[in-house]
Amino acid sequence: MRRVAVAFCLIAAATSAPSKVLRPRIGRAVHGPWSPPPPPGSPVDRTVFYVSPSGSDANDGHAQTTGQRHGPWLTLGKVSAGHYNPGDRILFQGGQTFSGSLSFNASSWTGATASNPVTIGSFGSGAATINSSAVSTEGFHAVDVEGFILENLKFVGNGGSSWTNGVSVLNTGNTELKDIILRHLDVTGYGGNGVDIAGDEDRSGYENLTLSYVTSHSNTTHIGSVSTSGIYIGSRTRPEPPGHWVNKHVLIDHCIADSNPGNSSPPYPNWSGSGIMLSSTQGGTIQYSVAANNGAASGPSYGPVGIFVAHSDKINVQYNEAYGNWSSSQYDGDGFDFEGVSNSVVQYNYSHDNYSTGFFVNSYVDSHGDKAITHDLVLRYNVSQNDHRSPTNPWNYGEGITLGNSNQGGPSNLTNIDVYNNTVYASSGALAPAIGFSNWANGAISNIRVANNIIYSANNTKLIGAANNAGGATTSATFTNNNYYATGTFAIDWLGTTYSTWSAWRAAGNETGVNAAQGNANRILAASGHGPPRRGSSANQRTRPLRSR
Repeated sequence: MRRVAVAFCLIAAATSAPSKVLRPRIGRAVHGPWSPPPPPGSPVDRTVFYVSPSGSDANDGHAQTTGQRHGPWLTLGKVSAGHYNPGDRILFQGGQTFSGSLSFNASSWTGATASNPVTIGSFGSGAATINSSAVSTEGFHAVDVEGFILENLKFVGNGGSSWTNGVSVLNTGNTELKDIILRHLDVTGYGGNGVDIAGDEDRSGYENLTLSYVTSHSNTTHIGSVSTSGIYIGSRTRPEPPGHWVNKHVLIDHCIADSNPGNSSPPYPNWSGSGIMLSSTQGGTIQYSVAANNGAASGPSYGPVGIFVAHSDKINVQYNEAYGNWSSSQYDGDGFDFEGVSNSVVQYNYSHDNYSTGFFVNSYVDSHGDKAITHDLVLRYNVSQNDHRSPTNPWNYGEGITLGNSNQGGPSNLTNIDVYNNTVYASSGALAPAIGFSNWANGAISNIRVANNIIYSANNTKLIGAANNAGGATTSATFTNNNYYATGTFAIDWLGTTYSTWSAWRAAGNETGVNAAQGNANRILAASGHGPPRRGSSANQRTRPLRSR
């Protein structure tokens, strides 16, 4: 496979996060760019319902302007009270603002499918705005409905003065609902999740769910709203039982979660201020998305993450960027976090300038009975640069990559993790190693394969650090064909032994492989930590992946 890690994941982006979030320019939307719906095929198309500030709820809704017999509706209440058929469209006048909330339930429509959905969107020029600030409720609330598209709309809340979600899609039954698309939405100013999609019972959730070109910013701010994110897809059930997923076939594509600060509420669990969170899902992809500058006001209990995947199976996370994400506690603030994740691939992502580690792969069992065991995960072709801006590091997190195992309620294990062809540029000094192993459990970190990576240390940062911090904990890993480079002191701390030279590390049998190297990463990476990488800068390019997935 051609090494495009450094071509995509620019190791540029210097030492401070950009102040402006840039929409990803790579790839194309799964559903394509939004375009206005085609004009009705007849003068009166009874499958289309128009809503306009110039309308009246006494009209039938079947015309864009009021005529002798037909005209648009006026209020969101009229729309919410209607009953619709598969294939119907509800369109708000573009560029106009409508006050209140849109609300649909199981009686709003039935029988809608992916090929014949109900569509809620805009007509005319631009996107319509749903402003729910005066009513302190969700901008959009859909309970127990399926087969719909929500597109080309803006949702504005009350600035976080109440705990409400912006766009809320909830399944309260015990049967999966299908075929929901949210695309080309802008959601801001809500105290809870910007976008909230969840099953409310143990066996309810969604199948074939797509978010495309959704931007969620300046949400999650209300005191008392715990565990909130810019975009959240998961389950209401806590703790989530291992091996149980309420959602299937989820796609998050070209989305942005920016400046969702979180709040300081202490209840467990509180990762308030995360960017994108995907949980309780089997079969999903997060791609071409950005999580930036989230978590700035998070509290002292646990912490937010840029892109967070938990309690999920068969997930692909690829071509994303996470930067400037923060935490106000000693926990988290990572660029990417994977806990309770299995049979998954994390590839071609770029993490930089986050509060804590760039890529966190972790298992845990906590005191509340929540069990998240991570196994069979591939981390490849990613870049971490100048992560771990935290002033402390009590957990031995790595700056670029952390492999963790923590428990408060019973043994846990992290196993079968492949870490290969990544590039880590670490500059935190004595604070954190470039790659860290953090074992705080009476369990094992085992069968970890670290191969073909570039590990670059500046400011005397340790290249690798590992410690067993609890009685009975064990850590084992193999290192093959990695490229080590230190601008200052060469240091590796491995389970109580410090190696001050690469030859000592290799002589002890810790690093193997004919392509293992030390000292030439400065020739491979141009302007390391400050500029784009040189073409062909992946170490050991002709080596094969450890596994095919």
